[in-house]
Amino acid sequence: MVYDCFFVALYLLLLLHNEITFELVSITLLFILLFSLFYIKNMIGGADIKLYIFILLFYGFTFFTYTLILSNILGCIFCIFAKKKRIPFVPFIALGILLSYCLI
Repeated sequence: MVYDCFFVALYLLLLLHNEITFELVSITLLFILLFSLFYIKNMIGGADIKLYIFILLFYGFTFFTYTLILSNILGCIFCIFAKKKRIPFVPFIALGILLSYCLI
């Protein structure tokens, strides 16, 4: 699954070859490696990783950072009130994207 994310990221980088900087490539590859550790420990799903990679590649690092922070805050609040340990995280990533649009 992690290798699938890696190849999707490389394919997108090839599609966007004229707008790619070295920093974006290095940040994306570092992100894939870090989140693969969470995926191996069953803390985050493959769809979450792919969605974050798309956000990072298409919207940039600033928007990605806002989305990551807001989605984690929303997910933590939901876990506290719902008293669940495992939740589907994609809806919170979507809410983080919407809130990031409002903030930026």
